[in-house]
Amino acid sequence: MQTIKTIFKEISTKKFESLLIVIQLVITIIVLVQSYCNIKVLDYPKTQLKEINLDTKNIYQVDFVNAAFSKEFGEGFSNFNESLNKNIGIESIGSFDKTNTQFEELEKNNDFLNLRRSLTKGTFKEMYPEAIELYKVEYAIYDLMNINITEGRKLSELDFIVDNKDRPIPMLVSEEYKDVMYLNDILTSKLDDREYIVAGFFKKDLKWLDDSGHISKLLVPLNDKIITPYLDDSDPITASMIKCQARFYIHKGNSYTEVQNIIQEAKKFNLSVNVSSLDDQLEELKEQNKVTIFYGIFISAFVIILSCFGLSAIMFYSVNSRKREFGIRIMAGASIKHIKTLVVGEVVTLMGIALTISSIILFKMKHDQVIKNINSGFIPIMGEFSVGILFMVGLLLLVLSVLICLLPLIKVQNLQPKDLIGGMD
Repeated sequence: MQTIKTIFKEISTKKFESLLIVIQLVITIIVLVQSYCNIKVLDYPKTQLKEINLDTKNIYQVDFVNAAFSKEFGEGFSNFNESLNKNIGIESIGSFDKTNTQFEELEKNNDFLNLRRSLTKGTFKEMYPEAIELYKVEYAIYDLMNINITEGRKLSELDFIVDNKDRPIPMLVSEEYKDVMYLNDILTSKLDDREYIVAGFFKKDLKWLDDSGHISKLLVPLNDKIITPYLDDSDPITASMIKCQARFYIHKGNSYTEVQNIIQEAKKFNLSVNVSSLDDQLEELKEQNKVTIFYGIFISAFVIILSCFGLSAIMFYSVNSRKREFGIRIMAGASIKHIKTLVVGEVVTLMGIALTISSIILFKMKHDQVIKNINSGFIPIMGEFSVGILFMVGLLLLVLSVLICLLPLIKVQNLQPKDLIGGMD
C-alpha cells in the first residue's frame, strides 16, 4: 500500500509531464484501435453483397455524369432507355427508390401505429409511426432481390407496366404486418393518391441496397417496409432525376462490348455516363480505405515511438534526480528491487490511466456511432470494438512498459554508493 502511495505521489509531482504522456498514450490507443477496426471491416461491403447473392462482377451501375433537373436531361434519359431496348436489346436495366407514404386507412389504426413504433424503435422514424417506407423497384431489380413470399403471390412482369392508372398497384408487404394488413386489402396512399393492393407477404429477413449508397452503406433491412413496382407516371424531369440516382444494368454473360455500347448510345442523347461493375466499385472503395488505414497505422506507430522515448526519457531523468531519495530508502532498509518496483510501477500506472481513459472514450464512440448509424446507414467501424480488442491493447501496453523501463532500470542497477549519498558523478 505504501508503495502505491509513493508511486502516485511521484506522479503528482510531475503533473505536466505525466499529463502529456497520458494524452499521447490515449491518442495512440484510440488511433490504433480505429485502424484495427478499419482493417476488420475492410471486406465488409463485399461480404454483405454476397449475403444477398449479388453477382458483383456482372452487375453494373450506370452513373449519369451530366444529370440535371432540366427538360433536356429528362427527355434524353427517357429516349435513352427506350433506345436501349429497341437498338441494343437490353432489358435487364432498372432502378429502385426508397420513399415514404401514409395510407389513409392505417394512419389512425392504433395496432398499426404501435407496431410501427416497435419496428422503428431507436430511430427517428419512431416519431412518425403513421409513415411507412416504400421500396419502388423496376422489374430487373425485383428479379435480383430473390424475394421469399410466405403468403399470397409474387409480382409478375405485367405488374410493372403502366397500363391503367385506375388499377390498384400491387404491393408486397413484410410479414411483420400480417396482423394489421391482409391479402387483397386496398389502401390509398397520401403520397400520390393511388390505390395499392396487398398482393403478398415476404419473409421479414429480406435486405436490399440503400438507394443513396449501395456500396458504402449497410444493407437496408426490409422487415418494416413495402415493395411495389416502380410505376412512375410523374413528369419526365422528375422521373429521370430519381431513377438516374440508382440505375443498374444486369450483364448476363454477354460480351463486355454491350457495356461500351451503353456508353456510346448515351452520347446520341447528349448524356455522359460511366458504367462500372459493383466489383470494380468495391475494389476502389477498398483501396481508398487502405490509404486511410495506412495513415492511421503510421500515425499510431509514430505516436507510440514518441511516447516510448518520451516516457523513457522522463523516467531516466526522474531516476537521476531521485538518487539521494533512493539512497535514503536503501539506508532505511529498502532494496534495489524495491526501487525498480517504484520505477516500473510509475510507468504501469501511467499506462493504466491512459488505458482507462481510452476505454471510456472508445466505448462512448462505439455507442454514439452505432446510434448514429441506425439512422445514417453507414457501416459502423467502431461497432467492431470489443473487450477482446481492449485486452489485446492492454497486452501491447505491457510490452511497451517493459521497453520503456529498460533504460531507467539499467540506470538504477548502475547507481553507485556515491550517487546514493548525493555525491558527484
